[in-house]
Amino acid sequence: MNQEEKETEDWLALLAGKQVVEADPKLVWETNALRAELAYRRNPPPLNSKILENILAQLPPVKSSLWEVFKNQTKAWLKSWERPLSIGVAVAASVLMIVVILQIIIPPSEPDYRIKAGAISQSLLAPNPQAKAHELKMALEQLGISVKVVQDEAVWIVQTTDLSNINSENLTTLLAKYDLLLPPPPETQLIVRIKKE
Repeated sequence: MNQEEKETEDWLALLAGKQVVEADPKLVWETNALRAELAYRRNPPPLNSKILENILAQLPPVKSSLWEVFKNQTKAWLKSWERPLSIGVAVAASVLMIVVILQIIIPPSEPDYRIKAGAISQSLLAPNPQAKAHELKMALEQLGISVKVVQDEAVWIVQTTDLSNINSENLTTLLAKYDLLLPPPPETQLIVRIKKE
């Protein structure tokens, strides 16, 4: 399981209210915030204009008509904003929740072809390395694998993205035709260097 899959599993477990040992503190914070928002949306506390009215009532009376106008205007303003304020908070929370969920659900637009540190590469010899590289690329793509072919001087390099979700039997059969092996665990990337015979 790669880091991205682990973070997704941790995020879903935390969102379900489970304890996850060694979870990323950022994930814990995000899921706690989302759970609090969902709990609030299920049972939002009513906005109460009486709180400020009670505070104003406890203040000593001021012999000024300006003070009375301020108190009355504050009460009127609170009553007029009770409903729009709760709607505004709900809309803002919904937008935040949509942004967080979209960042998790939408995959990156460009597959990750970076070669991991310590990745194992395999070698092939061919009369025409470029043709062999493109032939292997087409065969791998027919199995639904994202493949990139690059040239490094006289060597053609075929590299894939993560193979952990690919049917290993089909991939093993295909690789055997080229005298290649399925990368051993925990490797999840195929790298083949093709040189001229």
